[in-house]
Amino acid sequence: MDIYIISDTHFGHDNIVKWGLRPVDYNEQLWSAFDTIPEDSILIHCGDITLGADAATHTKLQGYKFKKWLVRGNHDNHSISWYIKNGWDFCADEIVINMFGNNFLFSHAPLAKRVGISKNIHGHLHNGLSRGRPDFYDEAYHVEVTPEVIGYKVAKLSQKI
Repeated sequence: MDIYIISDTHFGHDNIVKWGLRPVDYNEQLWSAFDTIPEDSILIHCGDITLGADAATHTKLQGYKFKKWLVRGNHDNHSISWYIKNGWDFCADEIVINMFGNNFLFSHAPLAKRVGISKNIHGHLHNGLSRGRPDFYDEAYHVEVTPEVIGYKVAKLSQKI
């Protein structure tokens, strides 16, 4: 079983295109990327699924067979139970997973280094376009998985760490 990661899909966010931050067809590119995830895999989404298209996005997400784990972002304003009822298999505000002999912290925004954590996999920054990089950001520790950074695809976790 493979684990795929992405953040900040912002499905349905019309202004992100108007502001020149994303290509006109970004929604289609991202849905096409989701279509490539095998059924026996897990997608960890590091937050900000949608902005303005909750119902349509979650209806479409429910059609995918792979497991869906959500780390809520600043635009994911529903309760954890709402996300579970709407197609997510797991939902939290952050996740720590021990794999390959290391602890990986999944969050929406980058977090300061923690003892015992090898990498912080996160979104939120949009490659620095909207929020810059915090003073504590360390390229060896922080792994950004926004569409702007990973090319409007989903990234395989084993290839990012």
